[in-house]
Amino acid sequence: MSLIQRPKVLIGRQQRENRDDRFFVIASEDTDAPVQYFEYLQFPRVKVFVIPTPKGSGHSSPAHVVERLKAAFTSACESK
Repeated sequence: MSLIQRPKVLIGRQQRENRDDRFFVIASEDTDAPVQYFEYLQFPRVKVFVIPTPKGSGHSSPAHVVERLKAAFTSACESK
């Protein structure tokens, strides 16, 4: 049997769930670069929200980035 005549195999299609992949939150250790980078890209159907490190805060460690990400998620959930 040639590859052209071979039937298509749909692996896992029945188990897929619909996801909404149009909103992304990015927490960064950097202050300016991520914001500038994602503003420049401008995806047509995707919203990217960047949580940068506040200037002069000294809170750029991964632990602080995760704290800011959790705080943003909590406030977004409470506002719904």
